[in-house]
Amino acid sequence: MKGYLIITFYLVSHSIWSQVDELNSLVKTWQGATSQVATASKTIEQELLSPVPATIRYNYSEIDQKGTKVTYANEFNLADIDPYAVRTETQKDIIWVVLSVRNKQKLVKTYKNEEVQAYEEAVRIYSKNIDNAREMVDLIKKAIPLADKIVTTRLKITDFNEMVTWLCSNVKDVNLGTKAVNQRMGKGDYVAGLKMTVIESDGKTSHEENFEFNLADINVNSIAFKVKGNQFALNVEMMQRLKSVYYKKDGEVKPFVAEVSIETNNVDEARDLKNLLTLAVPLAVAKVASDMPPVGSEKEGLKFITSALKEVKYGDRLISQTMEPLCLTALTQVNQGPSSTEKNSYAFNWMDLNPNTHKIEVTGDKMFIDVITLEKKKIIQHAKNDKPEGYESEARFYAENMEIARRMKFAMDKVMDQCKKSYREPFEPDLKSMLSYLQKTVGEVSMEGISIKQVFEPVSEDNKIKLTKITVKTSNSTEELFEFNISDINPMSVTYDLEGKELEVTFETNFKAKIINYYKGGKIQPYVYKVEMAMPDGETARNVINAIRKSIEKLKK
Repeated sequence: MKGYLIITFYLVSHSIWSQVDELNSLVKTWQGATSQVATASKTIEQELLSPVPATIRYNYSEIDQKGTKVTYANEFNLADIDPYAVRTETQKDIIWVVLSVRNKQKLVKTYKNEEVQAYEEAVRIYSKNIDNAREMVDLIKKAIPLADKIVTTRLKITDFNEMVTWLCSNVKDVNLGTKAVNQRMGKGDYVAGLKMTVIESDGKTSHEENFEFNLADINVNSIAFKVKGNQFALNVEMMQRLKSVYYKKDGEVKPFVAEVSIETNNVDEARDLKNLLTLAVPLAVAKVASDMPPVGSEKEGLKFITSALKEVKYGDRLISQTMEPLCLTALTQVNQGPSSTEKNSYAFNWMDLNPNTHKIEVTGDKMFIDVITLEKKKIIQHAKNDKPEGYESEARFYAENMEIARRMKFAMDKVMDQCKKSYREPFEPDLKSMLSYLQKTVGEVSMEGISIKQVFEPVSEDNKIKLTKITVKTSNSTEELFEFNISDINPMSVTYDLEGKELEVTFETNFKAKIINYYKGGKIQPYVYKVEMAMPDGETARNVINAIRKSIEKLKK
């Protein structure tokens, strides 16, 4: 096998060099066919150069009858030329050989008196006569497929680290005559991460831009040439147009952006960068995936999330974040500005969150992950400046950059599942234990000047329940009494509900039959089919729901 690989490599290498030799021979013949041309009004001096295989620089000077000389140049790659569009064109006493770029892309770099001009989609080469033109057309058509093969096999890098090194070395300075673009690409602080600095100067003013992004986030299908006047760049977009690129301009942090443009001196530089990125991005995805934090248990995952919650600055505001490293946790965020400070606290259990709905999002200069409860139930307890604000269905975690956010999300995915698996219900799986739990847990709840005193008690051997609720407000109080049988309750109806800022557990009878005894103020009322019980928090509510549902299931067996 080793010998076979060596022979294969030799054959491939030999084939490539053979194509290079054949192309160079055709170009040399073409150079000999390109000579001085005279018209009625001017003389054209021409020169054809090929600094590297497949790349052509066509220099020509137009000298009028007064001796005024204007020099021009075209730089292009034969691999970009459409072989079916190579043709002759006559205008009065001039015959040109016209080379048009595939799909009319502006890939021809042009110069006038050594100054870079706008890119063009075609090249016109002067010929002495029609026979000379036909000779050049034939040579060019033979050269194009050879150039195409040479260009596609030019980069032979397979090692990821070598790819990154090559990329950092081949993002170069660009001189546009009136404007200079100094570019530096370097390795970032994380696996597959990159940092790019761009300084643009026109001789009077200059601006510096800084970008930080990851190769793994690039959408390879979006990498495209970007031509504007005499500027040629490679435009790179992030996956799903997510604004994951950290961006600074003149030292000031700006909103995150979704794309990066790399200026190039010509299409060949841009093409090589594009080919390299196309090769590197899939490898980067695998490298980044293997660099995620170790999360073997919920403790490890929660510890990582806690450590990743850094201070995040946006505009003139600073958000500090802390979290208890527990499944039943509390997230606290303090948002400080020049004239105000706001504190928000969120209490929830990681097992109540939906692992399929949270994602990394960006708004302006803020990057965050919104975690959302299962079925969007409002069971996340929210307090603002230490005062209860009720319940929410989501909480927001801020991240300072994409690398932190990526790893935080990875840990969150694991923690949600691990907390669910490690959860142990606070009651035994027998009916007596579950009813005993409900009796001890359904109790007093206070919320903004309102106190609800509740007593849940079994009153007979046939599992009949009496629920007493006394709602005490500033000016009055109301007593309610419900009597029902657990076996009459529809287990599918036992759920969360929100009444203003008050979290409740509600349940209904089977078929909504009005068979629940109801008393208010000591007086008998019409039968009802629904009961509401106030809960102090989402954790208690979930456990109460589970205890009621499982009690009903036990009675059915």
